[in-house]
Amino acid sequence: MRNPLIFAYGALVVVESVWWFTTLAILGSLMGLGGSPIPWISLLILFGLGMGSAWVFGVSKGDATLKAMYQATLALVAVYLTVATGTVGDSWSFEIAWPVNMFGGAYGGEGAADLTLGLIAAGMIWYRSQNLVAGGGVAGRLSRAFKLGTAFIAIGLLVEMGVGFDIGISPLLFPFFGASLIGLAASRLPQSDDTGEAPWPMVIGISVASILGMGIVGGLLTGRYGNIGVRGLVNLWGAFVDAILWVLRYPIEAVMRVMWAVILWLKGRFASENVEEEIPQDAPIPYGRKVTLIHYFDANLMHDILSGKSVTGCIHFANKTPIMWYSKKQATSETATYGSEFISGRTCIEQIVDLRNTFRYLGVPIHPISYTFGDNESMINSSTFPNARINKRHNILSFHYVRAMI
Repeated sequence: MRNPLIFAYGALVVVESVWWFTTLAILGSLMGLGGSPIPWISLLILFGLGMGSAWVFGVSKGDATLKAMYQATLALVAVYLTVATGTVGDSWSFEIAWPVNMFGGAYGGEGAADLTLGLIAAGMIWYRSQNLVAGGGVAGRLSRAFKLGTAFIAIGLLVEMGVGFDIGISPLLFPFFGASLIGLAASRLPQSDDTGEAPWPMVIGISVASILGMGIVGGLLTGRYGNIGVRGLVNLWGAFVDAILWVLRYPIEAVMRVMWAVILWLKGRFASENVEEEIPQDAPIPYGRKVTLIHYFDANLMHDILSGKSVTGCIHFANKTPIMWYSKKQATSETATYGSEFISGRTCIEQIVDLRNTFRYLGVPIHPISYTFGDNESMINSSTFPNARINKRHNILSFHYVRAMI
């Protein structure tokens, strides 16, 4: 316990994990995922394992190839378990079989985006944790991490105010600044076994006791005099924080405006005009796992030889289980497969709307996206183009109905 580097590296683990979590929370909020895909405690453990394994395998003796295999196996297990603790939807959970659920279609688009971002971040964090130990110079690395973390925390707090909900940054302010204070103090003190030459425990103890003492004094004043005793200190601290945020506001706001303009341009350039789904207000609260709806439709051209009418065929699956199928002759005679396919698509989407309402009234949670498949490429591609030209009026109506639901 006489080596201050132990505390310095421990503080580096905390500081690095906090600013990485803040970065992921900002990215998750901007992507509409609701915050970081991985909880902070998981990132803290991943950083600790990464730096610990780098130190153990670095000082151990033996075959380099065998050590590399052991280290790679540990990295694979650590990253896998870290992603298993990530968010799938609105809350953190532990899904040990997340690859099966992800590629099996059990998660929607938001869950797949959470896991993908979490997997990429976990791999990058493990790589960075190895470099933190191999590179040495803990004082310089801790100083850079503190500066990065302070900047990202300021940006994250602004993003949190912009999105209007908590993304989990505020509770980490005390661990971040407390660990930074301890680590920066420990990394710059003499490394000696003689406590007389290295009074670092006293310096750290005085620093931490000062912070805790201010909190105790504030609590005593509040208990004795109520809000009047500490109102001036609170107002002074609030003015100081407001001044810092005011200085940081304009450059950050300019960057955010540019990013938002780019996002709006990309959305207007590539995205289609989505219609927001109407959810029944009198539907019961859904419970259980979400159900993924998958649908197939097709048209058999000139199925009826006498009238030349086509036949519409639809089949609907709930989590890969067929629950409804439909086959009926169309009302009009089409001279091309293109029109028949659009009529089939419209019929299928009308049934999808009914099925989704049925599941909601039964109290079954469903994914926000229903996956629909057809076999006519020209019909599917043209449904994404608002300037597509169609001559027949009933096909025009089917075209706009199908396109609005994509």
